Amino acid sequence: MQYLKIVEQYGSPAYVYQLDSIDLAFQDLMNSLPTGSRIYYSLKSNPHPSIIKHLLNLGAKAEVSSINELQVALKAGARADECLYTGPGKTEKEVRFAIMHDVKWFSIESWTDAERLSRLCELHQRQVNAIIRINPSKPANQVGLSMSGIASQFGIDEEGLDCIPDHICKNHWLTISGLHIYQSTNLMNSKDVESNLKYSIRIMARICARLGIRPELLDIGGGFGCPFAKAGPRPDFSSIKPSLEQVLDEVFPQWRKGDPQIAFESGRYLTGESGTLITTVTDVKTSKNQTFIIVDTGIHHLGGMSALGRIPKVAVQMLEYPKHRLYKNATVVGPLCTPLDYLLREVSLPEAQPGDHYLIPNVGAYALTASLMGFLSRENPVEIVMYKGRILDVSRIVLSRTEGNYN
Repeated sequence: MQYLKIVEQYGSPAYVYQLDSIDLAFQDLMNSLPTGSRIYYSLKSNPHPSIIKHLLNLGAKAEVSSINELQVALKAGARADECLYTGPGKTEKEVRFAIMHDVKWFSIESWTDAERLSRLCELHQRQVNAIIRINPSKPANQVGLSMSGIASQFGIDEEGLDCIPDHICKNHWLTISGLHIYQSTNLMNSKDVESNLKYSIRIMARICARLGIRPELLDIGGGFGCPFAKAGPRPDFSSIKPSLEQVLDEVFPQWRKGDPQIAFESGRYLTGESGTLITTVTDVKTSKNQTFIIVDTGIHHLGGMSALGRIPKVAVQMLEYPKHRLYKNATVVGPLCTPLDYLLREVSLPEAQPGDHYLIPNVGAYALTASLMGFLSRENPVEIVMYKGRILDVSRIVLSRTEGNYN
């Protein structure tokens, strides 16, 4: 079996990413979106260089929110003038870094954010485009993790958008070239996604009319979900395309000619299904009539943003031939010195012993780099990238401390 050979060769724990899965996800998403749409890949979901490079080759553009993400994207082959730099807390240092590396597109989240960008592009005489991120008056619906339509650090409140400040309008180095909305994330139902995106398109049309903007780019967001750390296929969003095209025809009649360019963002939908985490049982013990299966991974490798209190419920599958006897009250825990380090609690599992292996599926997004990698200073898993049955890349993220006088 492929995964057993990987364990034998590279050890455990190990993340394995199948680029074939990303091919299918990208094509499925393109087929679900209005014809000619641009897809921005959100690097925060998985910044592995080989994954970024593969998505760029498929036609995605890079959406970044830090200097390091931008550097990785550029090294993977992204064109700086096609990157979109987003985020509510951009510092002067990172804005300067981005414009000096020829990034041309920024999403602005406040007038302070816009003023900083305006001042720096004028100072360095770099022509830059900005899209205004809108925080709608109301959310489209209440599903998923809402990122707008509520009190939020993201975007400028729709009701406060009466005009663009003069000092920004009159800066010929900065052009307000469109709008950006991101309603909710990790939506699993196509009706919810469709409702969100249609609502966003209509808001954008209203704001463009109010501000007198002829948009070059409309980033309508996304929210395309994918199962996390449990078995199951990606949702089918193909039904949303006709409805989105219809509303675009109504409010932006030239969009089919690229006026404006329609764009969407995706991270987990593109990469989530591609990743599998292999882990090995290190001990099996009984405490007060409960079986504890201890494995060599945990919330430091698969935290699912555990630092935010979002410890995921995961599913594990025995890699080797399953045993006949079941533990009826088993808990799978990691090696960390905290009771929060668990993967499963009080479930029925096949009998296990040290050296057995589990697989955790659908962990290609918001997994390793969304975890507590620095906690207890344990070694990170090896990451293996495969395509068409061949191993393309083997690497490991190493956290290290450097000494020096930093500015």
